[in-house]
This record gives sequence, structure tokens and C-alpha cells, in this order.
Amino acid sequence: MLNQAGVCSNGLKVLPAISIVLLVFLVSVVPSVKINALEGAAETGKFFVFAYITLILSFTFLLKIAVNYKTSIRFTLIDVLTASVYILIIINRAISNHDNFSLRYLELHGLLIVYIMVRCLPPGLYLFLYAGIVLGGIIQAINGHLQLHGYGSRYEYSVFNLTGSFFNPGPYAGYLACTFPVALGCYFLTTQLYACVPILKKPFGDRYFWRKKLSQIMPLISLSGILSILLVIGATKSRAAWAGMILSSALLCFHRYRDYPVLKIYLGNSIKKNVLLAIASFLVIGIGAGMYFYKKASADGRLLIWKVSLGIVKDEPLKGLGFDNFKSAYMRYQAEYFKRNTDLEEQNLADNVWYAFNEPLQLIVENGFLIACLAFVAVLLALKKKVKNAPVLLIAKAGLTSVLVFSLFSYPSHILPISIITVIYGAILAGAYQPLFSFSIPFNRISAFLKLSFLLSALYMLVYSGKCLNKLYGAYENWKLALLLQDTEQSEKPLPFFKKAYPLLKNEGTFLISYGKSLNRAGHYKHAITILNKAKNYCDNSVLETTIGDSYKALKRYQPAEKAYLQASWMIPSHFYPQFLLARLYDDWGRKESARRIASELFVKKAKVESPAIREMLIEMKKIANK
Repeated sequence: MLNQAGVCSNGLKVLPAISIVLLVFLVSVVPSVKINALEGAAETGKFFVFAYITLILSFTFLLKIAVNYKTSIRFTLIDVLTASVYILIIINRAISNHDNFSLRYLELHGLLIVYIMVRCLPPGLYLFLYAGIVLGGIIQAINGHLQLHGYGSRYEYSVFNLTGSFFNPGPYAGYLACTFPVALGCYFLTTQLYACVPILKKPFGDRYFWRKKLSQIMPLISLSGILSILLVIGATKSRAAWAGMILSSALLCFHRYRDYPVLKIYLGNSIKKNVLLAIASFLVIGIGAGMYFYKKASADGRLLIWKVSLGIVKDEPLKGLGFDNFKSAYMRYQAEYFKRNTDLEEQNLADNVWYAFNEPLQLIVENGFLIACLAFVAVLLALKKKVKNAPVLLIAKAGLTSVLVFSLFSYPSHILPISIITVIYGAILAGAYQPLFSFSIPFNRISAFLKLSFLLSALYMLVYSGKCLNKLYGAYENWKLALLLQDTEQSEKPLPFFKKAYPLLKNEGTFLISYGKSLNRAGHYKHAITILNKAKNYCDNSVLETTIGDSYKALKRYQPAEKAYLQASWMIPSHFYPQFLLARLYDDWGRKESARRIASELFVKKAKVESPAIREMLIEMKKIANK
């Protein structure tokens, strides 16, 4: 995107690449510090590391531009499409009138900065980015091995033994799958990659020092990444990650071995080629069927989510719900779906849902068809780019393929390290296209006063943004302290910390649910209802509805309590707890027949997972039924 000319040494040219490598590496290895035990809460630890580093990189990047004599700005077609998607998301969010607080929305701005910085790098420095990605994958794989043997630390709320530095095995597996193609590509194409790095061609003394050293180290790093990831990714049991890794590896292997004489014999003959294609098709179908039946309930659950999500698309096809607003509406649509469909098998698949488990579908749900189409065209152009004899582009294409396949069954846009790596792949491929237009900024003609004003303005924005981040970090710390105090017997103790965090997080759905639950527990029922009704605008689920019902019941307002409990039971019909609360409500209300009917239904209902809590509920239901 930028082509800078001026006084700049090789060390300064390498510095931006090393900075981005550090960004990728640090964000990937920072442990998940989920501020909330609710599934779907943000990984705040990774976000704040990303935000602070991005701010510093932005300032140094602007400083580097200002001291150059001349800067040329070049835009390719993918650059234009990317900028269009970014701008339209902002406009669509404003038009949708959704004021929800979203860390993903803040991440979006930071990811654009990363995209611009990668586009400004000379292609010869991409190898440094790949080295950082592979090292991050190795560190995560080693962490996974330690966790499997009981040594590594993991996310404290997780019930899984293997999470890496993420909050469950799914994101962890996705990250490994997205870094694996880089390790495999760097191992396959080591010699060709060296030829793309100009600094490695410069002799130091009598020998090409850096070429020799890197030619010894890089294959070892790549092979270490390949082996360490292969040895741990199977234990994650993530079919989406496996599929992404297999297809991206197949792409690399095809480009690596397609010129072999044996393959030319088969691919050159049309009959043999068709036979090979038929065999490959049967293999793909067989592997796909095996993956489906391996965890059939999980796959059927995703099909249910997609079916409900299509109902949202039908109602909001043009502008969608607004960026990062999927969780504000999905559970209401799921409740409406089960009011019309009483299929017991589908009801047993339902649960609280935060993602569409299909990024293209979620993009349409949140942003509408226009933005989604522009994004799809950008991705297709990136994947369409011919990469023969271009090892750097081939690796980026394989990496993007892995992310794309994973995104069809998961939620990589909610996983910050994967989002950063995806942006790097896309920016590298975008730079391979011819520019549509370009223009130059002659900094040598700009007065020193204007340059100084420019840098002072940038410094002011850096300081101001840093202060805002510090305040936001303090709000999340107060939220975290409040949650830790919720487990104590003193129900009033968490409330001061919630109140301190409220001004900055008043539009954060999961925060409001936590706050409302704490108010309900402390007996502030009216305030709890106010907070929880506000939370429904940003994040609706069965936990919120049952808490609203509890608050209304405590105030003897039985009709709105009944409405909330019924909504919770329709959201997840297989759950015992909402119907248990409904039976108790009817019993207190004096509607004995309704209470006995619900109690009788619970007796014959089959639990998805037997637990002591369900047995206790059934004992109480037996008392109600015998009255």
C-alpha cells in the first residue's frame, strides 16, 4: 500500500516486520483471562495486549512515514474492497442504532492498522512474519503437550484438559490449524523463500552469514512446528480444525509435487486424471461422513443453529442486526422456533448460543448481504491469485484456505490471534495484485512546522487512546473482582465494584447480566429487573430470563415472572431448570393444577446429563405433584 523512499537503513526496514512478529507472538501466547464465567465472554487479556501494542506501532509507523522524503500510496482491488467493507460496517452499525459495547468492534479498528502495516512491508520481509507465526504455533503446541500431561496451566473456568492459552479446545485447535500451513510451507519451500529476502543476499565478510545461519535454523523451526502441532491437534477433537489443516496441506503438497514425473503421467492423461478425481471425491465424501458421525450430536446442533440463523436473515436481509449483535437476537429466534416445532430430538440439541458457528452466515446475519458479498469477493480474489513460482504467496493462500475451512464450522473472527493471522494472510495476497491507482505525498516539500504538528497530533491521540484503554482495563478489573466476590456469603459485597464498572460497561450485555444476577442475589429486585431488561438489548439468553423471573417472583408479580420462565423454557426446551422454576411459581401462585402438570412432565422428561441438581429438582417436583 505504501512505497517509501528516503534515508532508511536495512535495520529500520526490518524493524516494522519484527514489530508485527512480536504483536502476533505476544497476542497468541497471552493466557485467556475471560472476565466472565459465562460462555461467549471476551478474552480480555489478549485484547488489551493487542490494543496497547497496536497503539505504539501506529505511532512509530506514522513517525517513520513523516521522516521519509517521499511516500507513494498504492491501492489494489482487494485494498479497495477491504476499505469498503470496513467503512460500510461502521455506517451499518450507526444506521442500526445499536449502541452495544463490543470489544470485537474495537479489535476491528486494530486489525485494520495491522492490515495497513503488513501492506507497507516490502515482500522480502514476509519471511519474518511467517517465522513469528510458526514460533507462536510451537509455543502453543508445547503448552498443549504439558496440559495433556498435567503440567501446563489452562483457563481456570474450563472443564477441558486441553485449551492451550485459549478458553476451550475449539479455538486452540483452530489456531494450530491456521499456523500449520506456514510451518509446512516454510519447510517445503525453504530455498525459494531465501531468494525472496534481499537482506539474506548481502555478504558479511567472506561468507553469506545470514543466509547460512537462517538456512540452518528455519528448517528446524518449521519441522519443529509441523511435528509438535501434529502430535497435539488430534487430542483437541476439533473436526473443523482437522478439515482446514488437511485441505491447506493438500494445496501445499499439490504445488510441491505436481511437477514430479509420476504425477505428470497421471495428470497428463485425461482418463487417469478422471479416475484420480473420482477416487479423491470418494475419499472426501468418506472423510466428511466419518467426521459427521464421529460427533453427530454436535454436527446436528450446528445444523439447528444455521436453520434458526436463516430465520434472522429472512427478517433482516439488507442491513442485518449490526456488527457483533448476533447474541442480542438469536435466542429469541430460537425460542420462537421451538414454539412452532416440537421435535424432541432438535430440542435436546438446543443450548445458549453466542455464535453462528459459520462465519459467512454470521457475517450476513450481522451485516446484511451487501457487506457480506463484498467480503466474499475480496476473499475469492485472494484465493484466486495464481501463486506458481511465488512461495510467499502460496503459503499465505494455504493459510487463508485453512482459516476459511475452519470458519465454516466455527467462529475464528471471535478469536483474536486467528483474526490477526488471517489479516496478515489477506494483506500479503492483496499486495500481489497490480495497483488500481496510486499517488505520492512529497514529505520533502512539507514544512518542518507541519511535520511537527502532524507528529504532535499523533502523539496526543496515542496518549488519549492510552488513557481510555487504562480506564477500560480498570472497568474490567472491577468486573472481575465483583465476580470473585459473588461466591462469598455477603451478597452486597460485589455491588460497589459493579457500580464502578457500570459507566464504561453499561452497554455490555454479559456485564449487565452479571450485574443483574448480583442485584437479584442481594435482594434489590426492582433494580435487577431494570438492569436485566436493558441487557436483553445486547445479549439475551435463558440465564437472563430466569433471573428476571426470580426478581418478579420475589416482588409477587407472578404474571411477568411466568412470562420470563416460559421464555427461558422455550429457548432451551431440554433444560429442567426453567420448568422447575415455573412449577414452583405456580405452586406459590396458587395454580396447583398447573404446578402438578409441570411436575408430571418433568418426571417423564429425559435428562441430557444426569446430575445431583436434577435429582434434587425431581424430589421437590414429587412433593408438588403429591399435594
